[in-house]
Amino acid sequence: MLTHQPPIIAYESGRCTRCGTCLASCPVDALSLTEGRDVFDITVDHDACIGCLKCVRVCPAAALPERPLREIDFTNMRRALLACASDVTERHKASSGGVARTLARAALASKWVDAVYCAVQRNDEPFAEGAFLTSIDEIDRISNSVYCAFPFNRNLRLKHGGQRLKRVLYIGTNCQIQGAENFFLDSGVEFIKVAIICKQQKTRGYVRWARRMLKQSADDTTPIRYRGYGWPGRLTSGTATYQNYFRPFSMELWRVPGCRFCPHAIGDGSDVLLADPWNLISTTEGNAGLTMTMLRTERALALWNIAAPYLTEDRELTAADVQKSIDWKRYQKKQARISYFLGREASRARRLFYGFIENQRYFYGWLFGTFPVPEIIEKILNRTLKK
Repeated sequence: MLTHQPPIIAYESGRCTRCGTCLASCPVDALSLTEGRDVFDITVDHDACIGCLKCVRVCPAAALPERPLREIDFTNMRRALLACASDVTERHKASSGGVARTLARAALASKWVDAVYCAVQRNDEPFAEGAFLTSIDEIDRISNSVYCAFPFNRNLRLKHGGQRLKRVLYIGTNCQIQGAENFFLDSGVEFIKVAIICKQQKTRGYVRWARRMLKQSADDTTPIRYRGYGWPGRLTSGTATYQNYFRPFSMELWRVPGCRFCPHAIGDGSDVLLADPWNLISTTEGNAGLTMTMLRTERALALWNIAAPYLTEDRELTAADVQKSIDWKRYQKKQARISYFLGREASRARRLFYGFIENQRYFYGWLFGTFPVPEIIEKILNRTLKK
């Protein structure tokens, strides 16, 4: 997180979401990445800094949304449904049902937007970066879900071919959307927001664990592909595959520090919200996948109508279906933890309890990252962190 502490811009690693928006905002490139073992940090060159405060204004962690999730967030949606790309190959390539790729393809093909900003694949760590796409020929560059923090918004300045953009379809997580929305503020660019539900981003601790599950050395540089091959997908790297890549997520192991403060992981103010359909469809191997899709605005309905010829709708969902899939009760419990991390929790008992849970989390992260842990032990440890 970047804040103005006169006369300098101060960086706080423990609150940073690693979205990279500040890197794109600085007109004199006074900000740079410092690579660490687990997450990158931001270094401020105070001699080069001109004090314009653009980096502070775009930082999503500097002004967190105050309100938590509310019941009305579900009931106010225009539509909620399960859907997928009609093209089965596209479904198998994607993280779940391929809806995000299909929306991007349809928006570009119809010229409804000038560009799509999304994650695209690259062959070196972190194996993805943010980029503007302006042609359907570029759709195959789109990356699947990336479970390692990277400076996604770093390339917001690199407009495709230097062209002036009037309408951009942006696909990202809530903190990335907030940063990009701040970046485009007062620019005249219409910003269509497609949010991906994100419970937490991962540090490189998860990458090291993934390498071990794939039976690769920790210093291997073979690109990792986190999803695809049907739903819920596989972790793959080269010829190695691993099925249960999602296990550490319920335990929130190797979580980026800034993710502890996220009060609205379901895309506050987004037009479209996309998520995996946990508890709604079978996770059987070979399932081609569906995307839980929530259309929240009139613009979302307009985009959906444009993409409809390339989509297959499975069934409509109720607010209760959505809450079941995202584990709404657990999200509600998370609000008290956010107060603890922000120093607002007055109860001494609560402070001791959450402090103890966090120490457990660090210990389990070390344990899972160092030794093979039997599944039965893993389930027992998971329950202790869910309390």
